[in-house]
Amino acid sequence: TNGALSFCISKEFASGAQITGRFIEGYISRNTVERADVEGTISGVGLQGGLYHARALENGLKFNAYGSIAAGKHSFDLISGGDVTGDYTYAGVFAGAALSGETQSGGFLIKPRAGVDLAYAQAIGQNFSVGRL
Repeated sequence: TNGALSFCISKEFASGAQITGRFIEGYISRNTVERADVEGTISGVGLQGGLYHARALENGLKFNAYGSIAAGKHSFDLISGGDVTGDYTYAGVFAGAALSGETQSGGFLIKPRAGVDLAYAQAIGQNFSVGRL
């Protein structure tokens, strides 16, 4: 089972054919694990913030991009052949860009939908202990 509470606050600025914005998001979660081989809980809290930009190009196409950073902390208390407790902290960086829309070229209608999303996350702190039952 999973329970989560999340929020997002964003602010956009429009100027001509472009929109620029910033956002901050957060979450609190609690997962209950109930399987034949593992049971327990995993609880977490996280925060992410970033910037985004969208612009209409002269030929009818649209370009958009974003970048953000994230951090979070999770703790766990599980039983799987022994008692496992601990926590980990993570950090991540995300970026992306895309081209979309439609335009005419040489008598053909072109509708590109191309983009790339990049993500990197790593545990930056860990603490756990294992005990036998």
